Amino acid sequence: VLLERIRDLEARYRVPVFATGDLNCGKNASQGEEPYQWLNERLVDIRLAAEETTDAFTHHVYPRRDENNVYHATWKAPHNILDHFFVTENPNVQLHSFSVDNSAVSRCSSDHSPMIVTATVQGE
Repeated sequence: VLLERIRDLEARYRVPVFATGDLNCGKNASQGEEPYQWLNERLVDIRLAAEETTDAFTHHVYPRRDENNVYHATWKAPHNILDHFFVTENPNVQLHSFSVDNSAVSRCSSDHSPMIVTATVQGE
């Protein structure tokens, strides 16, 4: 379904399409890596294609609440890559960088860390 929507947008607007999110799959993921591999064969994994990149994990233990109901990052470091950032193959896209924010602040907000992509899209 995801790939169908991406291809629809790409054809309708003749633009590159970026897709990202928690896909709950990847290398060493308990859910397996088959869905990731399938998408990676059809789209560009920005983590792998960017000029500057990182192999930082994107998933970690969920933050815990203290007695005042305030979230705190756990001491456990991120330990898996379940989130991915793809783009359709397009010569007008230049992928400059891919990074992951694993700061304590970002770890307090979710059990997934933000992925940051810098890209240039040229065209009309």
